[in-house]
This record gives sequence, C-alpha cells and structure tokens, in this order.
Amino acid sequence: MLPPNFKFPKCNVQTLWDLWWLPSKVVNPETGSEVMIKPYHTLEARDLPNAHDRDYFYKARKVVASLVQSAVEFNYVEAPENINFLHRHSSVIAMDVEARDNMFRHCFEEMYKSFENYQSARVGELNYLTVYDIIMKLLKKQQRV
Repeated sequence: MLPPNFKFPKCNVQTLWDLWWLPSKVVNPETGSEVMIKPYHTLEARDLPNAHDRDYFYKARKVVASLVQSAVEFNYVEAPENINFLHRHSSVIAMDVEARDNMFRHCFEEMYKSFENYQSARVGELNYLTVYDIIMKLLKKQQRV
C-alpha cells in the first residue's frame, strides 16, 4: 500500500533502478512518519493515485525493461518466457545488490553508447524520463529504416 500523497519520483536512472528492485522509505506528509514502500517492480499502474503518476510509472517500466533486455543480450540473465515481464525478471530480483548494480552499470553504459546525438557529459545524472524519450526516438528511427 502506498501512502496517500505518494508521488512517483522523477530521478536519475540509477536511483530508479534501485527503487525498482529494493524497498525504500518515504515520509508520509500527513503523519511525518516514515513509510516503507515495496520495490517498484511489485507495483501496478492501478496502485498509483493519478494519471500523471501512472504515466511516470509506465515510462520507468519501459526504461527498466530496456535495461533488463540489455542484460539478457549480455548474458547476465536468461531471456524470460514472456518478454512482457522483463521489468519483473525473477533472476534480476534474486540477484544480490552488488551483482545487480554491476549489471546495471554495464548495461546502462552500453545503452548510453547507442544514444548517439543525445549524449551528455553528465551520464550519471540522466533522468529516466529523458532516457525514456531517447529510447522512444531511437525506436521510431529504427522503424523508419
């Protein structure tokens, strides 16, 4: 259960990755107390309070799924039976934090190389919403070819 005023965060890709696979704490603004939030991979869009947050969630899920697809391509994990569940890949969930972070760094570095004209000097600070936009532009470009 999410706290009543929960807002899906805008954050860099590394932070999203951590939130996706690990539980986190947020402060409930109504009570001032900390509330444990389950890993985001366990959330469904219907768990979120409004369309704006659901949109962020869908974009975050696409970025995570793209990273996990990269992990499959680099043989960190096996391909799941259903490609629609990359964002909930059981092998990624089962990894220890260090292994999952190492996989993230490698896969994100490789993904970043494909960004061509979209590269930034601040790769570690790239917001997942920006990465989502780049992924979608690259997919459209591939479809035109």
